[in-house]
Amino acid sequence: MTVLKRFAGEEVSGQWIKDGTTILKGAMGWLFDDSEVVTLIQEEIQMYLHHRRMVNGQLNLGWLRSAYYTQIQQIAQQDPAYYALVAATSPNKTWRQISYPYYMKAVLPGEFIQFQHLDLNLKRYVECGRGRNRIQTSLTLSQETAENCTIIVPGFHNHIKDCQGRLRSKGGKNIDHNGNTLKTDGIFTAGDKLKYGDFVPAICGPGDIRISRPEIIHGSASNKAGKAETSRWVVNPWFVGIQDDHETLDVPESGSWTTVAAAHRDLMATNGTPSGQINIHGYPTHRFPAAVALRHISALSDALIGQRRWDDPAVLIEADLVLGENENDAWDFVNSCRHRMIRAYKQNMKIIRELETYHYGKNSYYYLVDKGLYKEPISEEDNLTREIVFASVQVGTSRFFGTSFQYRLTPTCNPSRILRPKVKPTRQVITDNQTNL
Repeated sequence: MTVLKRFAGEEVSGQWIKDGTTILKGAMGWLFDDSEVVTLIQEEIQMYLHHRRMVNGQLNLGWLRSAYYTQIQQIAQQDPAYYALVAATSPNKTWRQISYPYYMKAVLPGEFIQFQHLDLNLKRYVECGRGRNRIQTSLTLSQETAENCTIIVPGFHNHIKDCQGRLRSKGGKNIDHNGNTLKTDGIFTAGDKLKYGDFVPAICGPGDIRISRPEIIHGSASNKAGKAETSRWVVNPWFVGIQDDHETLDVPESGSWTTVAAAHRDLMATNGTPSGQINIHGYPTHRFPAAVALRHISALSDALIGQRRWDDPAVLIEADLVLGENENDAWDFVNSCRHRMIRAYKQNMKIIRELETYHYGKNSYYYLVDKGLYKEPISEEDNLTREIVFASVQVGTSRFFGTSFQYRLTPTCNPSRILRPKVKPTRQVITDNQTNL
């Protein structure tokens, strides 16, 4: 528990062992010590929210499904201390990890957000421990409330084998998709709550990390109607283990190291999820036009996004630094990486601003802000008149954004124009349908 104490504090270790879940107060609070960074976080998320639409005719349920690679997501994916916390709390101390790309949570008031589930195939978990190393974490960027936060059942990891048979037998159709997630609404009964414990809110603030074992039932708090009354921003970097062949992931159905590494390289979404189920809500088949890679932080950071292999000597040396016994060396390395990330963040946001303005013209977030025309979305209804179509695994289509848009503003993203401003964007493919996200 040396690493956990180093990066999370002395008192956390006992709670982690007892409850299988804890909140690491201020673990990423360094981001909020810089007022410019706080402004950039708000600015970038508002930009993505400006381009958020309904997806395949479905409500967003508090998710921002085009935001896989915001700068703050890439920082969480590559932070060496964040990685060390996951590696240290993994039951098998799984040190070869890769961050699985996942869209961020950006809740608006009025959105339906209520759910509860287990991200496990219970049968396989009990038989062979499958999925037990997939530690769940979230980085909160805003102040949460008791009615808009994650809810958990502390200590449920101590009871899961006792009650797994009843949960599975009662689950029936609630066993999702390929069986790697189990909805517990309606099957985790009042009697179960008396016996094993009830849900409690895990209220986090900016810079806090919630970390939980995969056996912990969790969900989202809400008001009595199942909806949010406040905004909430959360990043889920989803570090998943890599098996000894350096190709198979902890849950094989979630893909391979090669496919996840390629997604990070190209800033693309994956067609699966860390739990190993298909992306049923649809996923963007092109990168967001204003997405910019945050790179070259360290060899370890490169490995966490699949841009270096874990048998690279430089990666192993740096992993030994953060997971080793020398407190000063570990913190020196972490702080040097964070300094580079902040510098890259500030520089990249200048490029993002120019790219987004170029690609969206008069419908650009930055254009509207500069002209005093921007209206911040304050509820889900602000997005309901515009819709996008993502690739849908269920119907096997490969359509992209724009085919069913109803615009409030005239789109001006013209793929035939040649970009000749100060910035040189990374290679990307823009299609005629890619007019507005």
